[in-house]
Amino acid sequence: MQLKQYIYTTINHQLYEKAAFAFCLLYAFLTIISPSISTDLKTGILIMSLPFIAINFKSFKKLTIYKLFLFSIAIQIISWIHSWYVIPDYYKSTPDIKRLTDLFLFICISLWIKGKDKRISLMLFLTVTGFILQALYHNFFHNDFLKGIQGHRVDFGMHNAQFTGMLAAVSIFICSYLSTNIWKKPSRYTLIYQGVLCIYLILSAFILIISQTRQVWLGVIIVLLILPLIITKIYQLNKKSVALLYLIFMICIGFFSQSSIVKNRVMTESQVITNIVEGKLHNIPMTSAGIRVNSWLLASHWIKEHPIIGASTKAIPLVLRTSEEFNTSSLKKFGHLHNYYIETLVAYGILGFGFLITYYYSISKSIINNGDKKTIILFISFLIFWIFINNFESYNSKTLGIFIYTIIISCLYSKFITKKLSQE
Repeated sequence: MQLKQYIYTTINHQLYEKAAFAFCLLYAFLTIISPSISTDLKTGILIMSLPFIAINFKSFKKLTIYKLFLFSIAIQIISWIHSWYVIPDYYKSTPDIKRLTDLFLFICISLWIKGKDKRISLMLFLTVTGFILQALYHNFFHNDFLKGIQGHRVDFGMHNAQFTGMLAAVSIFICSYLSTNIWKKPSRYTLIYQGVLCIYLILSAFILIISQTRQVWLGVIIVLLILPLIITKIYQLNKKSVALLYLIFMICIGFFSQSSIVKNRVMTESQVITNIVEGKLHNIPMTSAGIRVNSWLLASHWIKEHPIIGASTKAIPLVLRTSEEFNTSSLKKFGHLHNYYIETLVAYGILGFGFLITYYYSISKSIINNGDKKTIILFISFLIFWIFINNFESYNSKTLGIFIYTIIISCLYSKFITKKLSQE
């Protein structure tokens, strides 16, 4: 009994809480700069979070998100067992449960943010700071900004340009959110902080353009087109205010579309778009977009053969490796389908896709019902953007993708989980 009380006292001590939050801050700041260190930091966060979850398990097990976590494990084990029968020559000797369970890391981080506005702001600010510092550091040695101005596609050493563009877009969302929150409690440092955020926002916008990632561009445009409606619904704005918002956003989109970089990047896929519109699905060239479309068409056959529980994650690379279209020296390097939802259907079938819908619905309900107006706007904007871009790249299954998702959701979800656990 004394040991139990000692553990309880230690876990709830301020020093323990601050140490755990320090790991969260390091994860936010260092992951983009040094992705290899993220595994160690995640391990540290998990080790410090598990005892807290254990002593609060009576309350924790009532959360819908916990039940979805167990469901995600079950789905992955079931699909793995099924793979024994459908791809016996390729199945793994042990189940891989990382792909879906990675979506739940945000829970551990949200426990230590405690729903506190200062901690949320610090997590988000350090995330963008890490992104900007990595861009500046890589530019110092490789002149990425100059190359980008000259029309070259650059990635600033962040896996590839698709992830650079995604991180730039999310950084813009974060800077916009922080800029509106800073005036709640102004101090003598407010103008300095606001100035830093403006610099971050401008650099992020510039990086967004020169990273030349089309799906991210389109995702941002979709958010800008929907955002006035979201703001109007939340703040009950009149028609003039809505029209003004649309005017501002349309000017931004128009200015963006006039860039020669944007025009050239969009026009490179004109033939693919033409063939799709004309229904010539068997004659799509192997361009960047063409590779995606061709891989999705191949995946559709796998989904038809194993529609309910899929054929495990091992089936994802097999879609391409067992096809003649991708059996060339230049295309053999591709091992995924550039679409998180299609990959989910291939690996886990309708059961896995249904899990994703339920998962996003549960998180959305929790955040929207417990967040303030600005939090809701950031969440909806991010969610629309995130769901859209995962149609063209599997961000949810890559280190930098799951990282930025975890940071955003943990910050916004923290108010809900802190409230629920404190009520018990």
